[in-house]
Amino acid sequence: MADIKDFEDQIKEIAKDKNWSDERLKKELAKLQKMPEDKRESYIEKLKKEDSDKDPQSQNKPKEDNGNQGADKPKDNNQVVIDEPEAEDEENKEENKKEVKVSENKDDKPQPSAENTNQDWKALRREEWKKFAEKKGKEFAETTEAQAPDLGLKVGADNIHYQDRSNVNMSNGEYDQFLTLVQIEKKDKTEVINFGDIKSDDYKAKLAAACVQEDMKFKNGPRYIDLNMECFKNLDDATKAKINDFNEKNKIEDKYKAKVEELKKLKEGKGALDFGQIKDPTERLIAYTAAKETGVKITNLANDELIYDEKKNPEKKQEIERARKVINGIRNKSAVKEDVFKLHEDRVSSLQRMRQEVKDGTRHRGEFTKDGKKQEASLKQTINGTTYHVDRKDVQTEVADGKEKYVKNDLGKYVLKKRDNSR
Repeated sequence: MADIKDFEDQIKEIAKDKNWSDERLKKELAKLQKMPEDKRESYIEKLKKEDSDKDPQSQNKPKEDNGNQGADKPKDNNQVVIDEPEAEDEENKEENKKEVKVSENKDDKPQPSAENTNQDWKALRREEWKKFAEKKGKEFAETTEAQAPDLGLKVGADNIHYQDRSNVNMSNGEYDQFLTLVQIEKKDKTEVINFGDIKSDDYKAKLAAACVQEDMKFKNGPRYIDLNMECFKNLDDATKAKINDFNEKNKIEDKYKAKVEELKKLKEGKGALDFGQIKDPTERLIAYTAAKETGVKITNLANDELIYDEKKNPEKKQEIERARKVINGIRNKSAVKEDVFKLHEDRVSSLQRMRQEVKDGTRHRGEFTKDGKKQEASLKQTINGTTYHVDRKDVQTEVADGKEKYVKNDLGKYVLKKRDNSR
């Protein structure tokens, strides 16, 4: 694989050919340093194909750029980094968003990663933290020189240090302080908070809750937030509901992924999923879709049996709809091309309609008589290549006009059954 120096030289040649600004060149070289080795060559090719000195990520950025953002990650583990990852291809589109990496600070301040003479990014942060301090009745002070490339603030006893627009260290303060941090980044068009190497569970919980409250995406954070923690005792009901939804969504995702892995192993061992053992409606949804995704055989699921019967479990309707939405959002679309729940429901609905048609009339030697008119027999129907018949159990025979006629004693007891081809 080529040495990084070779790639740097190629970027410099591209910059010369396309008349890039010094700022753009510095930014691309910084990206190269962070980029995995196997991605460098394709990224160089992408840069070569650009028509002009345009930065595809710059369109949604704040007005000014601070140059070499995130080129050298701070050595201090207690830091928030606002980063802008490089765009590579359509598959990575979700990751190509303005990102902030957050870490916990123990009073020490890392050195700025690069010179930054543009001070515009400081104004928003300085103003918002000052408002927060006034609201809380805390002292506010700026701890760095006015023209320094970094921004250091003190709010009461807590230190907040921005190494640059993309990196911020913050002490582990009260929940409202984390909420303010996220609100500031939201105003600055940040799309993702990256938890980086934060070790403190308490710190991560407060930061994650603030992200959920503000509808801010985050990564490397906790999957669940414990609302019983002391720091959340004053949260309003609406925020608690949002956090509960976050927890439940992740719970369903984790259960589904675990079930997929379980059924993959079951299939390898040539086993089958016994559906008769699964009673909880949500568990049935998870198991059924995972079985369809992995291709494992399903046993003891009747053809006219609903996966979720709303009449039996009306209180589960909302939970089922949420589970269905979450599962359809994360399943392997290449393995399951359709909404498998809907396919099953449509099949059951069709069988139920067929049963109703039989109830409304009588079967007469292969003919279906209704309102005095002869129609095609409705006691059998082919669905997805399988033919279903009505069991003749409890059927009487009568003679009408010299011909034998089948009459149902209890029309409500017709049972749909699969019949093999030999019958």
